[in-house]
Amino acid sequence: MLPKGLFNGLEASSTTVAYPNLKKFTIKDMKHWEEWVMETSSEDIAVMPLLRYLKIVNCPILKSVPHQILSQSLRKLFIMNCPELTISCLPPLLEELTLEGDAGSLSRSLPYKDNTSLKFMYIQNSPHSTLPQGLSQLKALQTLVGIKKECVESRIPNSPPRLFFQHAGLSPETF
Repeated sequence: MLPKGLFNGLEASSTTVAYPNLKKFTIKDMKHWEEWVMETSSEDIAVMPLLRYLKIVNCPILKSVPHQILSQSLRKLFIMNCPELTISCLPPLLEELTLEGDAGSLSRSLPYKDNTSLKFMYIQNSPHSTLPQGLSQLKALQTLVGIKKECVESRIPNSPPRLFFQHAGLSPETF
């Protein structure tokens, strides 16, 4: 039997869809939430198939997001103050990523895996002294916002700032 709450305690069938119309999902101030587990007894369960926007804020000990949530439908992801959060793969059609404060593993490294859709990235108030690794692999990136000029120049040690800005669709004067 599936955990109560996820599917309202109902047994899964071949046509089970959990939260079939959910498009936006915000999780906020879950200070003691450590594990987000979605146990499904069948591969025939679709979870939040229309989810477009996921926002996770102030979940300081949350370690991961189930792969079912980071699905094909997700277009916008916002993570703020979740220092323990590890995301091993960006959703393939993700278009916008916002990282504010310590956004866990994404603040340090972007897991690039055939993501050609990410066009907008916002990095704000990062406690780290470097940009996330893998940023240069995001070929569709058009807009990068939230980094001060003095930080960018010191954060990209082996890349001339002008080349980086051109790649990101910005000019040095933007900062």
